Amino acid sequence: MTSKSSEVGSNEPTEVGSYPGKLDAYFRQQEATKVDILIWGPGSHQGELYEKRQKIVTDLRAMSRYNSVFTSEDLIERDARLRTLPLYKAEELQIDMADVVISLWVEASGVSGPPGEWLLFGQRDNLQAKIRLLRPANWKPPDFVSRVATERADDILPQAQCFAYSKRQFQTCRDIRTRCRAWVEAVRAAKYQRLLREHA
Repeated sequence: MTSKSSEVGSNEPTEVGSYPGKLDAYFRQQEATKVDILIWGPGSHQGELYEKRQKIVTDLRAMSRYNSVFTSEDLIERDARLRTLPLYKAEELQIDMADVVISLWVEASGVSGPPGEWLLFGQRDNLQAKIRLLRPANWKPPDFVSRVATERADDILPQAQCFAYSKRQFQTCRDIRTRCRAWVEAVRAAKYQRLLREHA
């Protein structure tokens, strides 16, 4: 199990024992809590759609040095051990290791990867808790896989874990990145609270 010191910063209060000092230490340690982020979305052969996914990756990496942000493809390319596993097992392991999984769905034919991943792994309790779903407003699933995945997401996921973006929001990607940042910060705060309880 990962030690608290490797997950949470160890800054001391600026005013030892004071109320403001304790609050300062609390929030600085929370900010220094590492978050492992897995990004699902269109593949590299899908041009502009893939670029939006990469914008999310780049933005979350720039947001905090305590964000560890990867796509499934990144991880498989970096670690030869993952390439020895069946793809299902490799993706399952990546989900288990992530703190949050951000899945970008797009309304385009032939791009059913992210809905398919949700359909494949969505019965797992840990993914239901970890996934954050980005999909078009007034979403019309382009294929059978996407339609079934959508029905399952609507049945299972709380509204707070979903963001329906407009065409303009997809083009600029600004609101999408803002929502992803908010999700990651919420996950960071919850993880810090959990680590405090575990090491109390």
